[in-house]
Amino acid sequence: MRHIMSKEDFLSILDRQQQSGLTIKDFCENEAYSVSCFHYWKSKYGHTAIKSPQRYRLWQDTGFVGHKPEGVQVCMPIKKPKGKELTEIQKKENKRISGIRIKVEHAIGGVKKCRIVKERFRCHKFEFEDMVILLACGLHNFRITQRIRYVKL
Repeated sequence: MRHIMSKEDFLSILDRQQQSGLTIKDFCENEAYSVSCFHYWKSKYGHTAIKSPQRYRLWQDTGFVGHKPEGVQVCMPIKKPKGKELTEIQKKENKRISGIRIKVEHAIGGVKKCRIVKERFRCHKFEFEDMVILLACGLHNFRITQRIRYVKL
């Protein structure tokens, strides 16, 4: 019979594994868990626990009005009300948020220069997508640091 594990059950097991200091293989042998099942549950729920939510801010645009993750500060521009104008303070805040978001959008565009990032993945190996994104981000950072600045003489 197959045991269905809840998210809370697995997160407590993952916490025990991290506190034990053992590798996943050794921990699973001691606790009589299947290593493949442990990796499956870790890929499904392992990254959902936010350790210190005070640090995280979500810079989103007005297209994601209903999206508010638990424990994350959401920074979003204020929409102009129908038939009214925004105040000067609201306009300045929108400009500040847009200035930050444009840098993020440019970074995402730079990462998407690697075509594999914007196409659909057909390889379903464990953590393959994470590895591809990390490599694309690394290449983007390398491109930025190695830019040649043209100086007029």
